[in-house]
Amino acid sequence: MAVGEHLGYLFTGAWSLLVGAAILQSDVVPAWLGVVGIVVGAVLALCSLEFVGPFERGGWKVAAAMTPVIYIAWSL
Repeated sequence: MAVGEHLGYLFTGAWSLLVGAAILQSDVVPAWLGVVGIVVGAVLALCSLEFVGPFERGGWKVAAAMTPVIYIAWSL
């Protein structure tokens, strides 16, 4: 995993968390979309830790399995 890919996951997750929080404070769209954005953003930011720390060599298998699924959820 390159630095750009790691930062891409991290910043996409952070952006999704912030947008989800903004949606919860607004009446323009349903609040459940904000909750989904917060959950998806948090998991996406967590997936950015796939090759960090003790998982640097082999990778964190849970994050490797969750990343494609959470990106599909994010896309929807």
